Amino acid sequence: MHPYQGQSQPTGPALILHTKYSWLAFILALCKPFATINGHQIQLKWGENVIPLQPGVYDVGIHVKYLWDIGKAQIQVDTTSGAPVQVYYAAPVIAFMDGVVDYQPVKPPAEILSLILFIAIPVVILLLCCCGVIGSSLGGS
Repeated sequence: MHPYQGQSQPTGPALILHTKYSWLAFILALCKPFATINGHQIQLKWGENVIPLQPGVYDVGIHVKYLWDIGKAQIQVDTTSGAPVQVYYAAPVIAFMDGVVDYQPVKPPAEILSLILFIAIPVVILLLCCCGVIGSSLGGS
């Protein structure tokens, strides 16, 4: 089982696996996603991956190789109809979280929470610094 290298979409049974990461986790651009299909590991790329399969039911696990395997997610794929099956995976923003996989497009888990923290932490630090400067100037008078 190797990802399809051609440009055209498959007409027979296949897994079309869409992988993505959030811009907040931009470091994942340097890492590779992997799929494990019924125990066989396949290296993927970010974006669309077409993996030809025989008709059948497959257990598909997806993760990203970082310092350790992160963003683990599982789904069962049924290609017995003979048609390609589309699956969407989103890596987590926070390395200790699981990824998300579904038959519909998905958003990276905790992306909104991470964005809020990404904005809130510098604002809180700036406010504390301003309070410190104001407090020290009032105390020194």
